[in-house]
Amino acid sequence: MLPTPLDKYRNIGVAAHIDAGKTTVTERVLFLTGVTERLGEVHEGTAVMDYLEEEQRRGITITAAATTCWWEGHRVNLIDTPGHVDFTIEVERSFRVLDGVVAIFCAVGGVEAQAEAIWRQAQRRKIPRIAFVNKMDREGANFQKVVRELREVLDANPIPVQIPAGAGENFSGIIDLVALTLLTWDETSLGVEMKSEPVPEGLLDEAEMAREEIIEALAELDEPFLREYLEEGRASEEAMVAALRRSALALKAVPVLCGSAFKNQGIQPLLTAVTRYLPSPEDLGPAKAFAVRGGEPVEIGPDANGPLAALVFKVLADRREGILSYFRVYSGEINAGDTVAAGGGEIRVERLFRMHADEAITIEKASVGEIAALAGPTGLRTGDTLSAIGKALALEPIRSPEPVMVVALEPKSEADRELLEKEISELLLEDPSLSAGIEEETGQAILKGMGELHLEIAIGRLTRKKNLALQVGQPKVRRIEKLGGSGDGEAEFSRETPEGICRALVKVRIVPFEEKAPTQFSSLLLSRLGPQEVEAIKAGVAEALETGGTKGFQLGGARVEVLQVDQTGADGLTALKVAAQRATRKAVQAAAPREAEPWMEIEILGPEEVTGEIISDLMARKARIGGMEQRPDTRVIKAKAPLSQLLGYATALRSRTRGRASFTMQFAGYQEI
Repeated sequence: MLPTPLDKYRNIGVAAHIDAGKTTVTERVLFLTGVTERLGEVHEGTAVMDYLEEEQRRGITITAAATTCWWEGHRVNLIDTPGHVDFTIEVERSFRVLDGVVAIFCAVGGVEAQAEAIWRQAQRRKIPRIAFVNKMDREGANFQKVVRELREVLDANPIPVQIPAGAGENFSGIIDLVALTLLTWDETSLGVEMKSEPVPEGLLDEAEMAREEIIEALAELDEPFLREYLEEGRASEEAMVAALRRSALALKAVPVLCGSAFKNQGIQPLLTAVTRYLPSPEDLGPAKAFAVRGGEPVEIGPDANGPLAALVFKVLADRREGILSYFRVYSGEINAGDTVAAGGGEIRVERLFRMHADEAITIEKASVGEIAALAGPTGLRTGDTLSAIGKALALEPIRSPEPVMVVALEPKSEADRELLEKEISELLLEDPSLSAGIEEETGQAILKGMGELHLEIAIGRLTRKKNLALQVGQPKVRRIEKLGGSGDGEAEFSRETPEGICRALVKVRIVPFEEKAPTQFSSLLLSRLGPQEVEAIKAGVAEALETGGTKGFQLGGARVEVLQVDQTGADGLTALKVAAQRATRKAVQAAAPREAEPWMEIEILGPEEVTGEIISDLMARKARIGGMEQRPDTRVIKAKAPLSQLLGYATALRSRTRGRASFTMQFAGYQEI
């Protein structure tokens, strides 16, 4: 039996644009739920969830951190995700195992670039969300502007369940529109003491009008609410909460709250909103898995007595416990000491933990709905499924984005070279959005990542962890080749073996596909082949795509259709692989590939007097200006530019504006050169 009923579980993520106050919100949640005894502060480097040395030094979240707290009888498993675009894999793999998201928005900045990207990630996965407009105490805070941007920029249907009492230095509390009360906090108690009282006369008209807007919106969205409202002639608090919950879970609406995390105002109502409006594992129903051998889809869970199915979504090298593999249980339960199927083999679960940031708390078992970690086996990777022996299942894997930047690493001694290979393999295990290889022309080790900051932090970890002496080259942009159209290719390969002649013929067609997606394979023929033959064909295709077409760059945005496979003779796997490789290369050449480079969406914030300098510099970098926005004492400039022209941009921007401007950017796609 579960210690907490499954309908009282909430697996949520906290996500936002960088510097919107996401980690500050999380720290207040931990303090007010009694998990921590003191408030951690990002700017002081004392935030519990930012436990890496780099996070504390830079004041940003780099890796997703998990914890657990309890509120009003609910167990809240919470993951604090990074807000910087270079660490988007941390958001993607966290969203893969979460049931709900708390999206944090700055009351001044509104819907900023990375906030939009994160929102789209959640939307793609159909994750219910609530929005929290933070920093209402800041000068220029505008709650209604953020609500409007949620609707216009994100195509959301925001329903404010709170409105602020004042803004900026006049921010004094929050009006709960559902209960029609004014909430205020005693600052001397660090937000622990919250007072609820009737809405004062001067704010009552505004509050009642805003409440009527909620009622009208719910009457359109939720038929049970409309029926009850017409029968009773009034909207009770209970009926509004139930209708808001149904609308949020159906992705028809986004409840919007507000507050100031730094001033410890608004966190208790936010926690209550998590329990009210975000789903439990039961609400989302069964997950889809595939039987590893049969390939047939099956629905599993959420059932503690069902077959074990758990997804590994993060692997981390812990200084105390060794390699930790974080997982979410979708069905069944897993006990310390169990032997389970994983990654095509079997592993023994030596120890189980509930994680609180970097603190591992020993537990005996993890059941359905839980997020936990295991120590012991070193062969697990992000995306592996844990299942019962003899009943191996595979849940939907986690896809990593393709890296867009590369840097060369040259060890200063042979001993350092051997150590570098070992440390890089561990780094790649932790971060699937990094990749490594050897530069063919120079023989140098190369590391590929999502941006300058991503590579800088990865290299910093390499050098500091084992005192590696490395010579680091200048970052280079990673180009790809895009198909100009579709193309067919056919190849035959035969060889003589002791058992006789082995022959294979493969014919493929390659067509353009979504460029940010990994290569897709499509063929009814593959389902009629054995798993070894399929893997041989896929390996041959992958090797051909790695070297691309005319320029030798990797091919991006392709779907490969296997049209014909003929095979005779024994031991035909090698022949199949070679034939598939040659056929794919011919198809690529027929599809007229073209060289393309990554472009970035960039958003620069600075005072009006430096706007001219910023735009002039952007034009020199071949940028396309997308528009400007006026904020209090600040201009926001939006543009797109080739990543190759933005190398070193942080230093250049600081120099040109004397440190008065800042920027964020995210990957926009590849464009032909």
